[in-house]
Amino acid sequence: MRKWWVFWPLYAGLMGFVLGASFFFGMYGRNVTEGEIASQHEKGPANETTKPKKDETDETLAFYTLWLMAFTGILAFATIGLGGATVLLYATGEKQFKFAIRSSIRQSRDMQASINLARAEFTATHRAKIIIQSAYLAFHGGNGFPAQVHFTIVNTGETEATITEYTVQPYIQPTDAAFAPYFEDTTPVIPTEAMTIALGEPAAVIALCDPVNSQRYEAFRAGNAKLFVLGHVSYAASDGIRRTTGFCRVYSEETGDWHVVRDSTYEYAY
Repeated sequence: MRKWWVFWPLYAGLMGFVLGASFFFGMYGRNVTEGEIASQHEKGPANETTKPKKDETDETLAFYTLWLMAFTGILAFATIGLGGATVLLYATGEKQFKFAIRSSIRQSRDMQASINLARAEFTATHRAKIIIQSAYLAFHGGNGFPAQVHFTIVNTGETEATITEYTVQPYIQPTDAAFAPYFEDTTPVIPTEAMTIALGEPAAVIALCDPVNSQRYEAFRAGNAKLFVLGHVSYAASDGIRRTTGFCRVYSEETGDWHVVRDSTYEYAY
């Protein structure tokens, strides 16, 4: 299809030749009148055999008709070629139009994907992020009273965060047992009122839990077990995505403080 541009110079040359030849023949060809034919015969030699005027006229008319027929045939061929070129040009234009539409749709999809990616990157860097600043067991429970765990939530992100639920549980690990806390029997706490935390704003929470096993607590006081506080906090931000922050703290008898347990299974912030 790209080589069809060669057709147009050839077509223009052919038409120029046909029109020029027609003009030349009309000016200098054998298109003479009957008077000119008679005059030429009168001036000719006496021994020349003269043809009838009607034969001379018929010959001239026949020659002119032959040339006109050839011109008409060439013109018809050129017209057919022009029609074919027009059809091919239309098909090429339609193909280019369809290609332009597909390219436009593809570019639109790529642009939309770029916009979505940019929006996701913006959301990832400009969102709420909850961490647990501190957590400790305030009361181990007993005698009909629940245990109390105090923890502080801080929003270190760039937008507000709304707490949707949280789960907290004290856990005592005997020195001769593996670390295996469980949350199957722990019911998540859903705040009864909207709990929205602004950027950099801390929120103190007091969670009521089941009492700690008395035997294990005595083992902890005797130095034969470790005391942990575990939990996780779920929250949502303006982007509508729900995220979870987990925490795990262990009590140190040497310092009397609660320290972060470096275990990504329990201490994390998404």
